[in-house]
Amino acid sequence: MYKGSARKEHEKLTNRIIKDMEETLPELVEELRGITEGAGLPEEEVFMLNAWWENPLFPSSFPPNIGCSAVAFTDSKLDPIMGQTLDIGRNPYWVMVFVKPKKGYSFYGTLRMDMLGGGRCINEKGLCIGGTVSVSDRAEGLPRHVVLRVILESCATVDEAIDTLKEFKVSVRFGENLLLLDASGRAAVVEKSPTRQDVRWAEDGGICATNHFTLPSMRELNAGSEKMIERYSQPQLDRLREFIKEGDRERPIKAFKKILRSHGLGGLCYHGDEWPWPTCTQLANIMLPRQREMYVSVLMGPPCKSQFIKYSPYE
Repeated sequence: MYKGSARKEHEKLTNRIIKDMEETLPELVEELRGITEGAGLPEEEVFMLNAWWENPLFPSSFPPNIGCSAVAFTDSKLDPIMGQTLDIGRNPYWVMVFVKPKKGYSFYGTLRMDMLGGGRCINEKGLCIGGTVSVSDRAEGLPRHVVLRVILESCATVDEAIDTLKEFKVSVRFGENLLLLDASGRAAVVEKSPTRQDVRWAEDGGICATNHFTLPSMRELNAGSEKMIERYSQPQLDRLREFIKEGDRERPIKAFKKILRSHGLGGLCYHGDEWPWPTCTQLANIMLPRQREMYVSVLMGPPCKSQFIKYSPYE
C-alpha cells in the first residue's frame, strides 16, 4: 500500500468503518476475517483494502466523473436486460464470484476477490445492480460496495432496494448512480451521495446512468467540472438515451454488445488514451434478470477485443 500520513488517515478511516460494520453488519466483518485467514494475509491489510475507495486521500490523481456506465431496457424479446462497463483501468484481481450467504439471497457477478463486493451482480430473485459516480460532499458512512452487498442479500425488487438504501449512509468519497433492474422490468437510477438520495425512473422503455448526477436535487454535488461533464459524461448519457429509443429489442444481446463496444463521442469502450487520465475499460457485462443469466467479456480489457461468455449458475 503506502506509508506516512496518508496511511495513518486510511487506517483511521478503516477503523471507523470496521467499528460501524461490527455494530450493524457483524456477519460481514466475520466474513472479512475469514478471507484474511484463507488468503494468509494480515487482517489490517484486508480491512484497509475494503475501505480503499472510501479514502478521501486516494487516489489523488483520480479525476471525477470518469468511470462506469450502465443502461437497461425494461422489456425486449429476452425480457428486461441491463448492460454496463467497468472503467477503472487494468486490474488483474477481478473474478467471477458466486456468494451464498448463511442468511438471505445468493448472488453472483464480477467482483474483486479480496473485497466483499456487490456491484455488477445479479441475485437469485433477478435483482440486478450496477453503476458509480464521484461526489463533492463528505460524510461518514459504510463503503458503497458493502451497502450493495446488503441489497443483493436482502432485496428482490427495485422498490425494496430503494427503501433499503434509505437506511444507510454510503461512503466518504464516492456516492452512487445506482442502476437497478428487477425481473418484473421495473427500473430506476438511485442518485445517492453521502448526504442525499433521489430517484429517477425509466422512461421510453429504458434508463441509463453515466458519471454525473442529473436530478435537480443532486446536480450541485457532482465532483467534476462542468467541462469534464460536457466533454465526456454527457455525450455518453446522450448516446445511451438514443440507444434506449433506437436499440434493437428483437436482438437485444447483439445490440448491447455493440453499444458496450462503442467508441468515438459518447462511446463506452476505453483503451487508456481517450481521457486526460488513462482509464481503461476492464470488462463489460450483460444481465438478464428473469433468466438470472450474465454475459461477461473475456479476456479482461476493452470489450471490443473480447468475447462474451454466458454464465447461468441457477440452471
